[in-house]
Amino acid sequence: MFKRLRSARQETSCYAGISLHHDGARGALLRALPGDGVRIEALAEARGGDTRGEQIAAVLRDLGARRRTPLTVVLDRGDYALLQIEPPELPPEELTEALRWRIRDMVDFPVDEAVIDQFELPPSQRAGSPRLSCVVAAPPQRLDEIAMAANGTESRAIDIPEMALRDLVMHAQDDHPHAWLYLAPRMALIEILTGDRIWLSRQIELTAGLFQGGEPAAQDMDDLLLEVQRSLDYYQSLYATGPVDSLQVLGMSPAVEAAFVLSAAVYLSVPVARFELDRIEGLDGHDEQQQRQSLLAMGAALREMPCAA
Repeated sequence: MFKRLRSARQETSCYAGISLHHDGARGALLRALPGDGVRIEALAEARGGDTRGEQIAAVLRDLGARRRTPLTVVLDRGDYALLQIEPPELPPEELTEALRWRIRDMVDFPVDEAVIDQFELPPSQRAGSPRLSCVVAAPPQRLDEIAMAANGTESRAIDIPEMALRDLVMHAQDDHPHAWLYLAPRMALIEILTGDRIWLSRQIELTAGLFQGGEPAAQDMDDLLLEVQRSLDYYQSLYATGPVDSLQVLGMSPAVEAAFVLSAAVYLSVPVARFELDRIEGLDGHDEQQQRQSLLAMGAALREMPCAA
């Protein structure tokens, strides 16, 4: 999402991704194989630590990432704001400052020095619908800390979970809209995609009970199903394109994924299935829980990989 901190791309076969979370950081080192194959070389995590920088440094060390390994770091949801707005009709050189002014009362941090980026949503087929964009804003202090921690790598980028999820599942896309639901402690992320185009991206607050072990409480699951259905309905209302073809579920807990798929098969009107990492080789060397907790890190690594395009 945000521009590369160093723009030169080096010829390499390994790519690293790190995703930041409220309880630490997860990392993945992927190797590009001939054709469009991908293999996991290493997964790592760092919990606790005094700073994000220390967590990133620990994950890079445990991954065995080399100096010339391209790295993408995915922000935690508390590190940035994502806002949907109607963008002003301005030339590109004036747009960033106009967006900064537009969102200044919509975030809880000063925007004067914030890093601003944006991506446009596809136009609606409904007559008279406004043009919409998603604006991403982040305080510079957190980005500077990440950049310093990644200083030993050759190519660096900072991204957001919304883009990491898109990059992870892009190979499974076709010309029809599909929904993807990523489940993590405290937050679910639902996106509707066609290829690399994001039609809808929405974060859903989750109750702690969903990830506390055992069978998720019925009320917690019902609340999540209701929010997912509202998101699907909003997509149809906004774009007037009909329903999505399917909903695929992935996340940091295989048990929660399985429970949602079972419940969704009863309550939702779209086909629902669990997303499988069938494109990536080397999964047998890592247990399922570790794989699922590293999904956004894998998506981050795929961002720079030529075969991901």
